[in-house]
Amino acid sequence: MLAVVALTLLVPATSSASGFQTSSCFGAGVFEQHCAGSKTAANLSLRVFPSIDSARHTKWRYGSQRNDRFCNGGLRWRDTLLTCSLGVTPARADKTVALIGDSHSAAWRPAIDAAANARHWNVISLVQGSCDYNIVTQDRGGYVDPVECRRWRLRIPSFLAARPSIRTVIFAEYSYEGRGESPAHEIAAYHQAWKLLPASIRQLVVIRDNPHGGVEYYKCIEDAQSRHAALGPACASPRAQVLEPDYAAAAAMSELGRKARVVDLSDTYCNRKVCFPVIGGALVYGENSHLTPTFNRTLAPTFLAALDKGGSID
Repeated sequence: MLAVVALTLLVPATSSASGFQTSSCFGAGVFEQHCAGSKTAANLSLRVFPSIDSARHTKWRYGSQRNDRFCNGGLRWRDTLLTCSLGVTPARADKTVALIGDSHSAAWRPAIDAAANARHWNVISLVQGSCDYNIVTQDRGGYVDPVECRRWRLRIPSFLAARPSIRTVIFAEYSYEGRGESPAHEIAAYHQAWKLLPASIRQLVVIRDNPHGGVEYYKCIEDAQSRHAALGPACASPRAQVLEPDYAAAAAMSELGRKARVVDLSDTYCNRKVCFPVIGGALVYGENSHLTPTFNRTLAPTFLAALDKGGSID
């Protein structure tokens, strides 16, 4: 497990949670050395926040609106793209970074906001629901107009070219296995899309997609609570079943034209055999395969530790 860097996280408090979510061992923090085998970690294994009832009745927002409460000043239109500003203001920023992708990118806004505040970054988040930044012959149907998706993809390079201070792009996207293309074609499609980015983009960071979970876990977690069983292990799924191949990550590992790296937190969600829907008392999935903002925000220290292993970003 990666060493966790110091970082203050603000996790929403509620009376029903009895304050346990403020523990440094909450969520991904449970992997900190001082939490191993602790009474706090044992207590957290029997709890879940948000509650399953709350998660079941939450109206999860779609696409660019997901986690928009973390956007400084709300969502704003810039150069025909809907943008979200995370971290510190541009005037206070040491560097500006772009966060690009589909709704899984929006699911990462809580952690990226926390990380950006810790590192004095301003992050511009560009999201199009069900539309990854790729050049493909088939789009993921049923959720977004394919024409709208292609237009969004084509607008990204010019948006970044107009902002040469952005030298690093972080991609966070659903691992679109089963789109109908071969793995080699999918990887090549990411490479082709990245070639369209302006020369000012010197570094690409791909956050390897999380396991695919969802509401099917909810009843299992409630049943485990009634038995006073440890929730994560009681409702775990085989790693090979829920952690699908991520072609964007594979493309980054084989990218030769630019400096590219992968932030792979799979060992935070999973052990060698199974992946967990509750970690350190935090509900991992809120809707389909989207991370809850509560759990995602606790990933900020782990994300920065993994990022730092590859050196500083531009």
